[in-house]
Amino acid sequence: MIIEKWLGIDFESSCYKTPQFLSFANDFKKYIKASLKGDVKSIKFNVEHFYIFGFIEKLDGQLVYFNISDVRFFKDAWYNNLLYRSATSTKDYTGGMNHHVELRELKNAIGRKVI
Repeated sequence: MIIEKWLGIDFESSCYKTPQFLSFANDFKKYIKASLKGDVKSIKFNVEHFYIFGFIEKLDGQLVYFNISDVRFFKDAWYNNLLYRSATSTKDYTGGMNHHVELRELKNAIGRKVI
């Protein structure tokens, strides 16, 4: 899976989720699952209107919230500036301090204690 194929892409804007965005979302989910496999208990994804957020449950039970910006307006931010923070539940959208990381560094970042 080469997620980098989506770098530099201009996403089509629409009032509904486009096939292009849904294809990207599938690749993004596959990448996250593959890169964190064996290091987390579970991953929950929410594919919304041109952005994705979710929760990662670490092996120690700690929850991590993650979010990528609207791919139409923040080109490559999904790769270069992924937001993550601690969460108390899968309904906790405010959680701890915001942190940002490159997608390829997410595994290392959540491996540390998230505050």
